[in-house]
Amino acid sequence: MNKPTKEFILSIPKTINDNGCWISDYESESNGYVRARANGIRYLLHRLTLCLWNNLNYEDKKLVTRHYTGCDTRCFNPEHLKPGTDRDNALDRIRDGNHYNANKKECPTHKIPYITTITKTGPNRGMIRRKCKLCVIRDNLNRKYK
Repeated sequence: MNKPTKEFILSIPKTINDNGCWISDYESESNGYVRARANGIRYLLHRLTLCLWNNLNYEDKKLVTRHYTGCDTRCFNPEHLKPGTDRDNALDRIRDGNHYNANKKECPTHKIPYITTITKTGPNRGMIRRKCKLCVIRDNLNRKYK
């Protein structure tokens, strides 16, 4: 199967904001990140961009994509992305003041309580997810119609 290319990334419809962030016209998920479908496979757009521009393996589970300070989570500008580790990412969240989000009790988008679920089977078994009911419905509709 053909892997996505830089040309694929550059062809994605986007808006460029004042910080130079490339904001995709695709709808973001409840966590703020954007997914793009290439060759029938859904990719995290920012991670795919980082891997293509830096010749890294998308499947490497230890690889974390880091955004520069003041950068939108939807940004996929290769100049705003850098590779790192979970520790680097945690330190970035503390530096940027985003580390308090994990303690919030309600969805910032819909202002209703989160539902916590634990994945029971598959490769993500044991993963804990927090989403409100409306985010779950929106994600399911997006998945159904893409």
